[in-house]
Amino acid sequence: MKKKVLTVFDDPGGGLAVTAAAEELRKNTETELTVYSGKLSKEIAEGAGFKYKEIESMISKETAEEIFRDTTPDLLLTGTGGGNAEQQFRNLAYRENTPSVVILDYWKDYKRRWLYSDHETGKIKDNICVMDDYTKQEMTEEGFPENKIYVTGHPYLDKIFNKGRKEFNQNAGDNLNILFLSQPLEIIGIKNYDIHPLKVLSESISEYSENSGRKVSLTVRLHPSENISGEISEVLNNHGNENYDIRLSESGDRMSGLLSESDIVFGYNSIALFEARAENIKTFSLNLFPIKDSLRNAFETAGIKPTEASKTEIINALNSGSVLMPEGNVFGGGINNCLNVITDCLYLSRH
Repeated sequence: MKKKVLTVFDDPGGGLAVTAAAEELRKNTETELTVYSGKLSKEIAEGAGFKYKEIESMISKETAEEIFRDTTPDLLLTGTGGGNAEQQFRNLAYRENTPSVVILDYWKDYKRRWLYSDHETGKIKDNICVMDDYTKQEMTEEGFPENKIYVTGHPYLDKIFNKGRKEFNQNAGDNLNILFLSQPLEIIGIKNYDIHPLKVLSESISEYSENSGRKVSLTVRLHPSENISGEISEVLNNHGNENYDIRLSESGDRMSGLLSESDIVFGYNSIALFEARAENIKTFSLNLFPIKDSLRNAFETAGIKPTEASKTEIINALNSGSVLMPEGNVFGGGINNCLNVITDCLYLSRH
């Protein structure tokens, strides 16, 4: 009889990490996957070729219980979204002693990811797949049980960084295409600022284009969970000079298409910065807050350059040379290591 795996992810980051492992798991003929995807992750589920049912970010205990009864899973596989949906299932798995595997997708907000847990952090039974030793140490210091944390690597980064190398485009021509990956500032913990970082970036690019004589185009991509604010609208409507153009990306624009047209990418701390580096694009993170050692190490590994959100530093970044791709199997092993944790929980052999 096949082992049933109930797979649930809400936010896009979790969807990318979980599906990267689940794509390989479904190749195991001894498993049967039932997939529930949040609204913002539906495109990810479809892109991975999964049949899925949509689930709300916030669900009742009764909804989770009904799905659990219908599925009768041998294992629960989840991401760590911002709503309570994934945790409602983890709470059930905890009570019913169903094996649970959680794949972490980013280097921050560890306790927030278990915000809706009905049991203490130190009593977690979930088998947690994390990206590196730094993350394990940081989570252990926050009270997570060390014996439930497995350093596997990041399955999605394993997938995108090891698909083949792309040559860096020096782009010595007159036109420069820049992509800005926006995120809701309050979600990433930025609440007090004098000038919106996008305004600083736009003014810096405008000055750079005037001084260099290059035509520069800036495309602003909102995060899937982000609505355009008055501050962003103001920047879009009041910009630069005849050499500088700024636009908001269309809602239907795919990330892959935007990256293929970009010479430089700026952002804060989203997984899309790593997607840019996987395409060998020069990528900068606007450094607005202290970052953990785990994230700093991941940035260094990928070649993402933190830069202060000041006009001087941004212009220096625009004038800097190319960033070479790291040598070797960058972020390698994430998929296989996650599969090892999953199959060990299911008492399955790897094929």
